Amino acid sequence: MIKIGIDVQSSQGQTTGLGVYTSSLVQSLSSENRNGTQICLLASERKGDLNTLERLRWENVELPRKVKEEKIQLLHVPAFSPPMAKSCRVVVTVHDLIGMLFPNQKGWPSRFYWGKWLPRRIKKADFLIAVSEHTRKDVVRYLGVAEKKIKVIHSSGHEGFSPIRDSARLQEMRGRFGIREKYFLSVGTLEPRKNLQRVIQAFARFRREAPAGKDWQLVVVGSKDFAYGKVFHDMTDGKNLSSEDISFTGYVKREDLNALYSGAAAFLFPSLYEGFGFPVLEAMASGTPVLTSDRTSLPEVAGEAALAVNPEDVNAISEGMKLLAGDEKARAEFIQKGFERIKHFSWSKTAKETLAVYESVLT
Repeated sequence: MIKIGIDVQSSQGQTTGLGVYTSSLVQSLSSENRNGTQICLLASERKGDLNTLERLRWENVELPRKVKEEKIQLLHVPAFSPPMAKSCRVVVTVHDLIGMLFPNQKGWPSRFYWGKWLPRRIKKADFLIAVSEHTRKDVVRYLGVAEKKIKVIHSSGHEGFSPIRDSARLQEMRGRFGIREKYFLSVGTLEPRKNLQRVIQAFARFRREAPAGKDWQLVVVGSKDFAYGKVFHDMTDGKNLSSEDISFTGYVKREDLNALYSGAAAFLFPSLYEGFGFPVLEAMASGTPVLTSDRTSLPEVAGEAALAVNPEDVNAISEGMKLLAGDEKARAEFIQKGFERIKHFSWSKTAKETLAVYESVLT
């Protein structure tokens, strides 16, 4: 019997995009695995999130030991880095090269890990899965990996999200987070590639120019580290925006995120760089029109179902906000297109194609 080991460390602790990918893939692999392949889940005994040094220990000491103990024939690392020492075939999912192209993580261990260590290690894998065509092209271009060693298998991400129309539930959610009735939603942090500064600039322009613009709020799901103080002041200086006009929720649970999407007039995601872009599908599944970027993987994910703009053009972002806030016909069209678009993505499809990769690597 073939024994596949999957590093599920990314799904432990506070779940981010990598954790969603890993846990969703594992669940679907269990459903789609019909050839008797044994799936063995591998994780550290330490509970919760690992810091960079702990992760390096897991990947290069604990994980290889578990692989040998379990007599794994193929190891799949769906997030982070594969071990230095290989005792079996190794497949790695590459989500992006953000750490290499945007080296702005906090602290030198993270900059080293994401910018140097990870890119070098994934080159050593027997086979790579890229979550988008854009990521595949980046791996070929920047790491020099042969195209024949890479298979594009799209992620999914809309499962578990649906439109919430219960006004009482939405009102409760707004009250709990201190959110006004009219708001735009953004998901991201201070990372420059998330483009939050231009979103704030566009929002300030929207408030000046749109009818009843002062009634609107920008809600940001993500780190609250910079919600107040110098960084917040620098991003909002001269824009006549207070800390109440921009609400930072911090990390939220998926059910709250679903409600936040559902209550928003539009979801703003004009990122400068994404390997895939889970939030685009999450918002579409929640029945929320999407404004996104016309570059990297985002056109590949959104198709014609989102309003795509130049992410470096503040005026284009602001005009898009006006359209999605005020044109009911345009809103309805984007919402319906979003429902159709998400049908192109499913974890079941991702799992089937991943199982086929395992088979090809072992034969």
